[in-house]
Amino acid sequence: MKDSMKNIKSQKDFDEQLLITGDKFTVVRFFSPSCGACKALHSKVHQFARMHPELQFLMVNYKEQREICKKLNVDVLPLFRFYKGAEGCIYRFSCTISTIYKLKDALKRHGVQTESLATDKGDASPDMDGNDDPVEPNND
Repeated sequence: MKDSMKNIKSQKDFDEQLLITGDKFTVVRFFSPSCGACKALHSKVHQFARMHPELQFLMVNYKEQREICKKLNVDVLPLFRFYKGAEGCIYRFSCTISTIYKLKDALKRHGVQTESLATDKGDASPDMDGNDDPVEPNND
């Protein structure tokens, strides 16, 4: 089964994707290829997208789309933002492979029925150091 992930190529592409999805629930994943936590989440997020074709998943590469990330105050990676039609961004959070349950829990809170992902709950808190570049969550 193909997942519904789409790589964002520009600000125009991002805006158009949100516009054409209408009231469809959209999950935007901000990541960087050099981010260890982002790499660890990659297959789980794609698995989740395959399990939920009713959702639109957009991926924004921080290294390629710095202007979008700056405009949207992306200050930690990986970061997820939820969008729903005219409501715009309704939620944002960061999680790691050990806290991916946050994705499922957040979707449930916003009325999206989810299937289970095989992960353990953990405790991870993102570092926020005020730099322009996002930081990876600290899992110490």
